[in-house]
Amino acid sequence: MIKGTKNHLVFGIIKKLFVYIFKFIYIFVKFLNLQPAVLIGLIGLVLYLTGKLDGTGGALQTIFYILLIFSLFYSIVKTIKSILFPNRNKEKNNDRKVESTYKKEETEENTTVPPVVKVNETVVPPVQPVPPTTTAVPPASEVKVETASKVSPVYYAVKQNPNYIMAEFPDRYELYLKTQNGLVKVRTDAKV
Repeated sequence: MIKGTKNHLVFGIIKKLFVYIFKFIYIFVKFLNLQPAVLIGLIGLVLYLTGKLDGTGGALQTIFYILLIFSLFYSIVKTIKSILFPNRNKEKNNDRKVESTYKKEETEENTTVPPVVKVNETVVPPVQPVPPTTTAVPPASEVKVETASKVSPVYYAVKQNPNYIMAEFPDRYELYLKTQNGLVKVRTDAKV
């Protein structure tokens, strides 16, 4: 038998046990929103070990207990709120709601167009971001379109990247990138 094998096994088990215990404590503290209370508790421990929090009822001890009570109250309220309204924070971060729909258009070959997205009731076709080219285009308000039928394009915001604008013409799609100098043409795709 190799010397030290038992020690390695015992210390490995102890190490894993501590890892699982600290993971459990972390999940418990995070779920119950006890981070402020734990921080104030650690500050209290440091004050106790340095002798500043000696139990004589001074102003520092009163402030410490008031902060501890407020942090526990905050944790209780925040935990109850997260249990009663679990998706409220996620909805706050989304300024606009985006719905995914499928737009079906019949063409001569009886095929369908890829899925499109509605952004504030404007239909937006999906586009993969492409690195911009160096072709400069004037701002969107000054873009003049010359097509065979003199039809102005329909502009869409791209869902995957709001810095891109898609212009739909009767015969093609054009992708533009918003920059500080205006729109920069990225590519043109012909309609099939």
